[in-house]
Amino acid sequence: MGTFGGHALPGTFFVIYALFLTICACLKFQQSSKRGTRFKSFASFYFPYGKLQRFPLEGLLKVLLTTVALSIEIFTGFDNGKFVFMGNAQHATMFAYFGFNGVIDLLQHFKAPLPRDTEYVTLAMAFMVEGLLFKFHLHGRTQLDILVHTLLLYVVYACIISVIVEMKYRRSILSPLARAYFLLIQGTWFWQVGFILYNPSPNAIKWNEEEHGELTLATILFAWHALADFIILLVTAVTIHVCCRRGNGIAENDVGLKRLLHSGSNDQSAVCVQSDSGSDLEFEQPTVGVNR
Repeated sequence: MGTFGGHALPGTFFVIYALFLTICACLKFQQSSKRGTRFKSFASFYFPYGKLQRFPLEGLLKVLLTTVALSIEIFTGFDNGKFVFMGNAQHATMFAYFGFNGVIDLLQHFKAPLPRDTEYVTLAMAFMVEGLLFKFHLHGRTQLDILVHTLLLYVVYACIISVIVEMKYRRSILSPLARAYFLLIQGTWFWQVGFILYNPSPNAIKWNEEEHGELTLATILFAWHALADFIILLVTAVTIHVCCRRGNGIAENDVGLKRLLHSGSNDQSAVCVQSDSGSDLEFEQPTVGVNR
């Protein structure tokens, strides 16, 4: 845990998780709008287009990424054949809970007889355990170390609340985006903590971990992280919206052109039918028109 890599590893996990959730939720929302159906959020999203829409990609990624991260934490926690780094054990425990949530996602995909909303409950459990571990992770640390991890603890609390709210209000796109936002803050702040406490650059100037000015600067950096992450999610959501609208416009223009060609050459008409995938366009057999 007390290394730059020990913070970059969970940071990478949470960044990937947050971006994947954002992309899938926004695509699902656009798909629902296109079909004229109500949006519904899920603790584990399927990619809504293409061959991956029937594949439990998020659950599988959770299991694979957490297994790799857990293995690294355990392997690097040994010294001279003995497991001595308790920080690694804390991180391994955190990854185990998120991996367990991934297993629940996979079980639900394969129609295991689980109680309703089990995936949300286990996800909230993972965040609760993460918060518990960080709460008692700060004994004997410097003021700067305590501050940066306390700020992280606040975000973990926000993740717990966002999961509970999402479980209640699953018809709102803001629910999964709120979860993605706090996940992204966790990810980028993990990286920032690594640079503050364990900067890997050989020419880096070490922070004075007891000076008030350094504590103030760390708090300011956290505020900028919160703003930058919000902008990242906003730009991602707007980009997906614009791309989907342009794609729909192209599809509609193609349909109109084919109708014109059919009616102009054979005095026939074509009817556009939306397929189950929500993205492919099919055409019924044209019917012969009657001249009057």
